[in-house]
Amino acid sequence: MANTLGVNLHGVSYWSSQLPFLDHFKTASNWMPQNSKTGDKPQGIQLDLDENGWVKSLPKSGSGNYDSVQTLVNLISPAPGVKENYPSGKYVVLYEGEGKLEYGSDAKLDTSASKPGRDVINVTPSSEGISLSLTETDPKGTGNYLRNIRLVPEAEEKNYQKQVFNPTFVEKTDNYSTLRFMDWMGTNNSKQSDWQNRPTVDSSTYTYFNKGVPVEVMVDLANRTGANPWFNMPHQASDEYMANFAKVVKEKLNPNLKVYVEYSNEVWNGAFGQHQWAQEQGQKLGGDWTDWHSRRTEQMGDIWDKAFGNDSDRVVTVLGAQNGNLQLTDQLMQKVKAYDPNSTVDAIGIAPYLGIFVTPNKQDWTLAESEVESWTKEPDGGLNKVFDYLNKTELPKQLDNISKHSEQAKKYGLDLVGYEGGQHLTGLNGSENNQAITDLFIEANRDPRMGQVYKEYLEGWDKLSGDSELVVYSDIVTPTKWGAWGALEHVNQSTSPKWEVIQDFINNGGNSQSATPVTQTASNGSDTLNNGQSQTEVKGYMHDRGVDILMGSSNNDELLGGKGQDALNSLGEDELTGGAGRDRFIYQDVQSQGDTITDFDHNQDAIDLRQIMSDPAYSGSNKFSDYLDLQQVGSDTAVRLDIDGSQKSGGFENLMMLSNVDASSLSPSNFVLS
Repeated sequence: MANTLGVNLHGVSYWSSQLPFLDHFKTASNWMPQNSKTGDKPQGIQLDLDENGWVKSLPKSGSGNYDSVQTLVNLISPAPGVKENYPSGKYVVLYEGEGKLEYGSDAKLDTSASKPGRDVINVTPSSEGISLSLTETDPKGTGNYLRNIRLVPEAEEKNYQKQVFNPTFVEKTDNYSTLRFMDWMGTNNSKQSDWQNRPTVDSSTYTYFNKGVPVEVMVDLANRTGANPWFNMPHQASDEYMANFAKVVKEKLNPNLKVYVEYSNEVWNGAFGQHQWAQEQGQKLGGDWTDWHSRRTEQMGDIWDKAFGNDSDRVVTVLGAQNGNLQLTDQLMQKVKAYDPNSTVDAIGIAPYLGIFVTPNKQDWTLAESEVESWTKEPDGGLNKVFDYLNKTELPKQLDNISKHSEQAKKYGLDLVGYEGGQHLTGLNGSENNQAITDLFIEANRDPRMGQVYKEYLEGWDKLSGDSELVVYSDIVTPTKWGAWGALEHVNQSTSPKWEVIQDFINNGGNSQSATPVTQTASNGSDTLNNGQSQTEVKGYMHDRGVDILMGSSNNDELLGGKGQDALNSLGEDELTGGAGRDRFIYQDVQSQGDTITDFDHNQDAIDLRQIMSDPAYSGSNKFSDYLDLQQVGSDTAVRLDIDGSQKSGGFENLMMLSNVDASSLSPSNFVLS
């Protein structure tokens, strides 16, 4: 049977191998002042920026210590099995206003193909990335400064506004049941407090070191993947901020999804600014950080419940606690209950990491750097020692912690959730600079034995927590001295030991009520094919995430895919319903006519006509425009096919109807033709 498992999304940055957006500029670095004559890059300069982060003016020639600004995109390191650091080829740079952009590193301007507002650059990826320099803006002084820069692969120029996300990133994200947006929101040390200063869709970048990703974009990803979002409210966020954030989520989130909400992240962790803030606020209450954390979590939950009204059961308020510190959890819960006996808290969150923490000198919870460095001198480079420690020490320890925390949560009538989890092999307090240890930990994460450790870990969590939600850390990350966190190291990496086990656990492991992958074939009558659990209700929510293959016959069938990635194969006059998730509607020949697709989503679904288009009659260079015709019929769209490939208007016949779909919303990306 399938299981649920969530993932933390790594923070958006100009060096991230996640490549989440079709508009690559959304991951660009902050603007950096530079002096083109001296090559200097002066620090501490306050740039003249508008509310979205665009540069409104530059110093007049010779009047300042800088004359231009530079930004960097896609400084991405190589990953195993990945040919290019990021896609090569032609990109378009679209912009509004007047000014001048110059390109360097991996990018070269194609002057002949460029025009005002649309530059074309040829990109050859390396570890240097793409450099964009703004050398002139608003030259006439009219306020028409250069802005709204977008960096898009030329092939996606017509799609990037509708599709938003890199399809490969969506594919790698789609199978998870929950997406925790802590890093996407730049939660740690966040400076956000007022709603008017939040990131918006129009923000120049969505990087975590700027303001993070807008709530609208995060909800969009949750809807496209059918995953429950997990949001972390900034520690300084006002009541108004939280209420407005919750309102947007309520209005835009798929009503079949629930939402996890947590006050900041690891407020107990003294390394983060949110701990210091909570300590200061707690002292004002006559206590310490635990008083503020417990009270603010309860207030946050109340705000979200009110925003969701009659749907408040979709909100899961998480009280962030510290793994292994049962006494702290009791303390926090007692203060929650003292503040509000009718608490809105629904779950206690812990991070049961499998850790090897290395510090210069041994501490109660760490290993000495000298000891771990000695492992690297073993014939196998230390890998046996790493896995001995994980299997004999850390795995039993963390499974015991999970069991104890689960019982503790039951005592309060709450669920136990894992806000983070997985391996945690890291050097700290200077030991991260030991290259031999860094190399050992990276190789351990690539070793097949890490997959086996994850298998036992995930199965243990599933059994001991009662199949509660665990959100592993994290999705796609380049390994560094700070850790090898990703299930994958690059969005275009096909697999890894951790990735294989995670996906197998989701699809086949555990005892959840999620659906298993199903293949069903219709008989020669009029049938209804259902994946068996697409209507199963689990705690009020649809939890089928099966990957289903439903095949119709040549008669009148009704194919219901349910939630998940479905392939619905038509052979006759069928009614096709893909359900939530990315669905593919497959047509085998020109006789497969007369269907109605009831819920086609132009943002993620596709119509697969490859078998039809493989016929020599369909040999034109542009199969979409040559052989397909989209016509609006009331509120529906008729997809018409050139039935014999003659490209004559009289040869077009209706292949299918798309219910409640605007023809203008469809593009070639909705059709798989070759």
